[in-house]
Amino acid sequence: MSTATACISLCVALACLPAMAPVLAAQGTSRGQVQGVVYDSVSRRPLAEATVQLLRVGSDSGMRTTAADSAGRFRFDSVAAGDWIVGAWHARLDSVGLTQLARPLRVTSGKLTQIRVAVPSAVSLIRRLCGDSTVRDSLGVVFGTIRRADRQRGAVAGVVRAQWSEVQIRGVSITQSTVGFDQPSGESGEYVACGVPTDTRFQIQASAGADSSGLLDVPAEASGLRRLDIFVASAQRRADTALVRVEDSTGVLVDTIITAYRRGTGRLTGRMARSGVPFPGVIASMWGTGLEVRSDQAGVYSLLGLPLGTHTVEMRAVGYEPIRRIVDVLPDDVSAIAVDLVRVTTLDTLRIRAWAMRDQGPFKEAEFLRRKRRGGGVFLSPDDLNRENPATMSQLFARAVFVRVQWGVAAGESLTIGSGLRRCTPAFLIDGRESGEDDFFMLVRPDNLLALEVYRGNATPIELAVPNPCGAIVVWTGRRTPPPERR
Repeated sequence: MSTATACISLCVALACLPAMAPVLAAQGTSRGQVQGVVYDSVSRRPLAEATVQLLRVGSDSGMRTTAADSAGRFRFDSVAAGDWIVGAWHARLDSVGLTQLARPLRVTSGKLTQIRVAVPSAVSLIRRLCGDSTVRDSLGVVFGTIRRADRQRGAVAGVVRAQWSEVQIRGVSITQSTVGFDQPSGESGEYVACGVPTDTRFQIQASAGADSSGLLDVPAEASGLRRLDIFVASAQRRADTALVRVEDSTGVLVDTIITAYRRGTGRLTGRMARSGVPFPGVIASMWGTGLEVRSDQAGVYSLLGLPLGTHTVEMRAVGYEPIRRIVDVLPDDVSAIAVDLVRVTTLDTLRIRAWAMRDQGPFKEAEFLRRKRRGGGVFLSPDDLNRENPATMSQLFARAVFVRVQWGVAAGESLTIGSGLRRCTPAFLIDGRESGEDDFFMLVRPDNLLALEVYRGNATPIELAVPNPCGAIVVWTGRRTPPPERR
């Protein structure tokens, strides 16, 4: 039993079962009736088809079992008068960290006794796990167990990282920042992460040593209570993953890890539909792998070579709400997801932007070299780019160790300068024109670059005219002349 489960179960037992006196020597033999309902106070609906048991206090015999109906109702006839315990089990209980529900009951001769066996409210459960402060701040909790994605699927101690975006409005200023925290688990892998938002999606990732899960996109939960068991595993990296030693703008050699997409031996299959009809052409992808496929005429897709562990899968089609699902990819097992897409109510205007990429002629190499000699930044010339031949944006900025390229859930790729709380978003220039970050990642690729300049803080040259205290990323696009072949 997990720490979270044991905590809640113990609290329920203490709250529901008062200390009972020694069993009375003689219980009456007259009979009564018991009827009631099993109810989930978290989801506010009956627990249909719950298993209900009636156990006489102080006796191992005479246990009676029945099943609740679709409305959670149950009934026991001809019950001996005396003290009893009513217990209930349902698959839903595991998702809120409970193993069973229990209530004391006294049956009176010749009378109908009614009872309500209910899951405690979400507020009560959160308070027992996290204390009053989390409830007062309208925050939630996610809990579960970290497990290894191997055949034994055993629990392992690790760390869970939660993060989300927050918008702050101060006067006329609006800023957006990423907040979060790390929550270590217990020795047996159980974790309780208090303080996650209840009104917006958040991301969570688990790690245990060198093993980790993918980045998991967790939808908002109005109740604020969510159980999530997470599988972690090591992942193969593509051949272009490397530990390289690069020189930063100050001339210091720094070891930099270039992280490539994750790969593995897992497999995921699924079927896409709209109103129950097979839907071809839907794009299915797994975050962090760079793998995506389209569903065929039968709406079926299959992703191969996936890393093991718990990951986020996303399905997209024009005019339909994107769907994200958390999936466990385990050895010797084929994960499967069936999804019915929902058409969006309104579709934003589709804006198509075209941008003519420069050829070699317009690039002013003399000015670039003059700025490079002046220093104050990180510079990659056409020869540098040909020699390093970066395949990803992370590799492209590997020399600028103060630049971080990351993949965000809502906005895709993003780029920041600095470290810790001092991270900020720089200005972006493409061929001398200021650009937005979205355009930058849409238009710029490592294979269409002639040169790159990266400036930090106020080191941006005045001729580039970019008043951004964070710094600037300047790219010059075009076709590079390949280096001559060596003989």
